[in-house]
Amino acid sequence: MTYQVLLYYHFVKIDNPEEFSEVHLHYCNYLGLKGRVLVAKEGLNGTVSGTFAACDEYRRWLQSDERFTSMPFKIDPSEGHQFPKMHVKVRDEIITLARPLNHHPSELSGVHLSPSEWREMLQKGDALILDGRNNYEWQVGKFKGAVCPDVESFREFPDWIEKNLAEAKDKPLMTYCTGGIRCEKLSTYLLESGFKEVYQLSGGIVAYGHDPETAGELFEGDCYVFDNRMASEVKPNPEMD
Repeated sequence: MTYQVLLYYHFVKIDNPEEFSEVHLHYCNYLGLKGRVLVAKEGLNGTVSGTFAACDEYRRWLQSDERFTSMPFKIDPSEGHQFPKMHVKVRDEIITLARPLNHHPSELSGVHLSPSEWREMLQKGDALILDGRNNYEWQVGKFKGAVCPDVESFREFPDWIEKNLAEAKDKPLMTYCTGGIRCEKLSTYLLESGFKEVYQLSGGIVAYGHDPETAGELFEGDCYVFDNRMASEVKPNPEMD
């Protein structure tokens, strides 16, 4: 396979999202990438597809900016482009919680757990596991024992949590999502709402599936993805070794 799909996000303050988005779109088009990128004052969120060479150059270009030097990329092989066009949009939020937060997620968020740490904590069985995705996603696959809210969008989570988890604020809570962005912002909301002990799966399901040590253990089904593939197996891909 000569193509890749990149999934990434980074919560960092961007003072000029309009200007940044214009430069970003121009460079993505120059490289021949296709996908969807959201830019906001709170950060960057994107998924793109392109040739190995184009994706490699794109990663180097982004990480040459000091704001994104530490931004990780989740990488999957692909038989071709997974998106019809290239879009870079400016938004109020890179992931819409529709509930104002007092802290930027880079300043306050749950404890990041590596895939192996996440698996170890799952096996202990003493924490509440909260799926941070929409109902049509967790129906494709989820972690064993997870609480899966019947919501159709991320903006519904605050109301659902207030109605269903009000008595669980003293219990350890583990949250996860596809690539990490939703559970990171959700963990900020949870901590501001009085939850005492909040953990999140660093890199999300995608990173957990790519990790050769965990190899997708304790995840049931596939991972819903927002491109032409629709679903991806949660296990290491030898083509990316």
